[in-house]
Amino acid sequence: MTGEVSVIIPTHDRCASLIDTLRGLDRQSLPADRFEVIVGVDGSSDGTTEALSELAPRLPFRLRWAQIPAAGSGAARNAAARLASTELLVFLDDDQEASTELLAVHAARQREAAALVQGNYPTAAIYAHGGVALLYDRTLRGALSRMAAGRRPYLLWGGNFSVPRAVWDRVGGFDESFPRSQDTDFGLRVAATGIRIVMEPRALSWHRYVCPYPAFPRQMFEEGRSVVRLAKKHGLPEQLFLDTRLRAADRVLIAAWRRQPSVMRALGRLAVLSLRTADRLPLPPVQVTAARTVRRFYRLGGMASVSGNGASLEPTARPA
Repeated sequence: MTGEVSVIIPTHDRCASLIDTLRGLDRQSLPADRFEVIVGVDGSSDGTTEALSELAPRLPFRLRWAQIPAAGSGAARNAAARLASTELLVFLDDDQEASTELLAVHAARQREAAALVQGNYPTAAIYAHGGVALLYDRTLRGALSRMAAGRRPYLLWGGNFSVPRAVWDRVGGFDESFPRSQDTDFGLRVAATGIRIVMEPRALSWHRYVCPYPAFPRQMFEEGRSVVRLAKKHGLPEQLFLDTRLRAADRVLIAAWRRQPSVMRALGRLAVLSLRTADRLPLPPVQVTAARTVRRFYRLGGMASVSGNGASLEPTARPA
């Protein structure tokens, strides 16, 4: 075994952002001989592995990578974690700017007691513009605030957290069948083992969040699909993963998505156009409202796409 911490970073065709994240880890207060970094390269075709080969000799810490065919971030995380040589895994995304104390804080909290430690990663100020980024940051801050208060800590946010290797092994890593929300599924399975899940705001990184307009509807549609799968897998109500109850208007939209998906996609494009218009103003409350409308519209579409064969969209259990 070498070192104390293995940093696991999945990436897919974001070479420049990944390199910035790795260079940021060069400034850690935790000595470089006490951690390693392992990148899970998820079928990237933008020269990521070549860049890693060039960068590795210039870094003070050990850098390795696992290249896999494109299979999603869950598979990339698992492939990288399997190479870890330490007993503590710290998971970061490839768009994080780590604070100098990030790894030292994770290591210290894990030495106190084995747990899943959720770090904090607010959107970096320079990236906190546009309705999508503003909505993401508000949603993250609200979720982490509830976690710090002990409310639904298992709704994990995967951009910055740590877990003992033994816990990762015990739950079998990430469920690679989820295109999105693998982190939430992982948090639920960890919570089911009785392992504590705690919020640690001192484990800080900044999120260089970028989501192009065309990508946002696709991501929200996949989130909707994941909502239904998570609810079925864990016996929980769908609204737990939506932060609100399904209203009568939502059920109308779900029915419309099932019957006329082409019409609903056309309406969705109008909603995205409204979001673009709001971002040109710019007025943050209007931008956030427009982004929230697009998010809910496409999430409901994703839910409808996997619930059209008689599956219930009603609560199956009370939230914990």
